[in-house]
Amino acid sequence: MKTRKILTMGFEPRSNAVKLNGEACDGDCYEYDVTLRANDASWNIPTLAAACGMLLGVHAVICGNERLRIGISLDESRSIWIGSFFHYGSEEIVTASGLTECAEELARVVRAYSTSSQAIQDTALAPGRGRNACSYGEDAALISFMVRSAGVPENQWSTVALAVRAEAQRAAAIWETAAFQS
Repeated sequence: MKTRKILTMGFEPRSNAVKLNGEACDGDCYEYDVTLRANDASWNIPTLAAACGMLLGVHAVICGNERLRIGISLDESRSIWIGSFFHYGSEEIVTASGLTECAEELARVVRAYSTSSQAIQDTALAPGRGRNACSYGEDAALISFMVRSAGVPENQWSTVALAVRAEAQRAAAIWETAAFQS
């Protein structure tokens, strides 16, 4: 098995707050060298946009809480995408045949957890710092970071960012459907 990390998202506090994107920042939600870089034939703008759209919703749930973390890896020998969601000492795993499907399944698991009675109990004990605790608390800053970090050529950044915003709006609507929550 040859597995490669594609994405790690989870809040890591800084020892001193800094100012990024015009706002105070207490930490980061990304491991910088492991952010949506994939270099195979399936890696294209629609795939990146769809995956990032789903991940924006996930980020809104986990931002600022050290006890919540997601990851996406690719088993290159079997072409299986593996998503993981760590929450308060527990781990849930999903697998899929593509990045988009993996991000959607991962979002479904995060959404189910975030609306559960267990999440209410967990966050009552350790609520985290909230949505704007990290460098990318705002969607525009997060989209910009994801697009740049994914290896998109600079001359395509704005086009891809628009596609990601559109997918994020579509994903937000999907998050609210009963079918997605089941």
